[in-house]
Amino acid sequence: QSAPQRTFLAERSGAGWREVNYQTVLDIVRSIASNLLGRGLDQETPIIIMSGSSVDHGLLSLAAQYVGIPTVPVAEQYSLVPAALDRLKQVIELVKPKLAFVGDVAVYANALSLDVLKDVEIVATEIGQESRATPFAEFLKPQAAIDLDNARAGVTANSIAKILMTSGSTSTPKGVETTQRMLCANQAQIADALPLLRDRPPRVVDWLPWNHVFGGSHNFNMMLANGGSYYIDQGKPVKGKFEQTLENLSLVTGTLGFNVPVGFAMLLKAMRDDRQLRHRFFEDLDMLFYAGASLPQDVWHGNATMAQEVTHRPALMTSSWGMTETAPAVL
Repeated sequence: QSAPQRTFLAERSGAGWREVNYQTVLDIVRSIASNLLGRGLDQETPIIIMSGSSVDHGLLSLAAQYVGIPTVPVAEQYSLVPAALDRLKQVIELVKPKLAFVGDVAVYANALSLDVLKDVEIVATEIGQESRATPFAEFLKPQAAIDLDNARAGVTANSIAKILMTSGSTSTPKGVETTQRMLCANQAQIADALPLLRDRPPRVVDWLPWNHVFGGSHNFNMMLANGGSYYIDQGKPVKGKFEQTLENLSLVTGTLGFNVPVGFAMLLKAMRDDRQLRHRFFEDLDMLFYAGASLPQDVWHGNATMAQEVTHRPALMTSSWGMTETAPAVL
């Protein structure tokens, strides 16, 4: 109502970005939700999302939450690494999804051939030449016969929004149910602790995966709750992919910077060698936020010094402790 034309979700498309504004997101979400309801999905029939962050991934997740259908985003490595397919199979057997989503059928072909998915409808952005998958584009056509608003009214604070899988570091992955109340309360808590979120709409260029609470619940919902813009970074702080992050930051930078310590260390090194990137990154930045490990003192000091040089004010740097079971922020 207040900023329908503001970008909410964006991903790289050619030399620029595919940007989807708030009004368009709402319209698409309602169309997708009507198709999900038309297939008989409800609180007892989760949707498993097997590929990484994308605009379509975000739209499907929001549509499911809009009418009370849980989503189960899993680490894309479960589908892409042959040795991890048994773990994917365990997750599917645990949650018993009625629908599965991937970005590209060809990329996820090995995972989609699992016997546990033979009775599950596959939906994909790219379906290739021959595939039993349903094109995601079909979900963009609203089903007029569906009473969407009635289903929407049935969503309560206790409705399960998503099921997140634990890492499985001590045993097989366990499913953590996240309710609508948990997500909403967590964002209210965060905004009370960080008033800058209410001062102006935040913006991020973020690579953190959505199967994890840091990227998928904390960061994604922070943009949604505060009218912000989420630019999906398909790069990562690893060799061979970090170059894409730097390219993305040459086009758009955030008002908030979320990362793990190794990511901030790689970015700091790149900014020392690139004055233009350094100025672009810090000139509109409100806060740096790290989690997952402690931030080395030299990385902290390097960012603080660089921010002071560019903006003539110290950089706000903060962290948070949280866990999958708490939606996630605790302190």
